[in-house]
Amino acid sequence: MSAAIKKAVEDNPKLKAGTQAPDRSAGDFGGGTGDSDGSDPTDIDEIRKARRKRRTG
Repeated sequence: MSAAIKKAVEDNPKLKAGTQAPDRSAGDFGGGTGDSDGSDPTDIDEIRKARRKRRTG
């Protein structure tokens, strides 16, 4: 069986084990969605006021 595996690896280099992936390859991902412009209501009264405004037009 090991001879068959060795032959398969020789015939197809993609099967050969490569190098280990780096621990982290990019920056910080904890930034949120990015769609907030800072004008969102922050307390319940502002949320209610904004909702009333949207509903009445």
